[in-house]
Amino acid sequence: MIDYIINDAWYNARNKNKYEDAERIVATAAKLIMEEIREKKYNTKFYPKADDIINDQQEWVPKSLKTFLDILIRPLVKQRSIGQSIVYAARPRSVIPPIPFGLGIELDHIFGSKWLLDEMSHLGFTISYQEVTRFKQSVMMCEDTLINNDMPPDTFTQYVADNVDHNICTLDGKQTFHGMGIIQASTNRNGIQRNSAEIKRYALQRVNQVTRNMGIPIEQYIDTGKSMLSTTTFKLCHFIYISPPCLK
Repeated sequence: MIDYIINDAWYNARNKNKYEDAERIVATAAKLIMEEIREKKYNTKFYPKADDIINDQQEWVPKSLKTFLDILIRPLVKQRSIGQSIVYAARPRSVIPPIPFGLGIELDHIFGSKWLLDEMSHLGFTISYQEVTRFKQSVMMCEDTLINNDMPPDTFTQYVADNVDHNICTLDGKQTFHGMGIIQASTNRNGIQRNSAEIKRYALQRVNQVTRNMGIPIEQYIDTGKSMLSTTTFKLCHFIYISPPCLK
């Protein structure tokens, strides 16, 4: 009889507090997901590659969180992006999520707005502007190791170059920038498939330290009052052409 009374009282209390039980279950599930997020190992020595952003072969999102998102969200792309944003919000200093990372780089390339990146990062959708700047500096420091000219046979390669000028309308010619960029475009009949190189994540440094020994020093021109052509000597050579006998 005592056992019956206790069980009956427990079931009655359970029916009355079903909302509290649901909250307790959800809180327990959140704690389990959080523990799995904390225990999962992520590599922060290198930035994500393009293949990591497109494909999810490494199971970047923990299984418990993925199971939770499978029930709530149907589209696979939204599951991956939201799942990575949740992990990034839970561990903002020890992970670099591929999709928020790629989105931050793309927004910086298109808009170039520090405010936009910081606002999106504050909302948890992208990486911060500071991290984007750190990625750019890391690319510059790894530039020598990224050059690989090994191409398969029967490959057509064309180089495309263009210049860029910044702040050239100055009286003294200082604080200006003149740059030249060259890209290599290669293709063949079967197509070229090359693995994207890994970018090592270096510490953020000052601009003058990153750009040291990476440019050509600009010397100030001093007018001597003499024409430069006055010191130039041209040598004229005379050539005598003799046509063959058959052409006379």
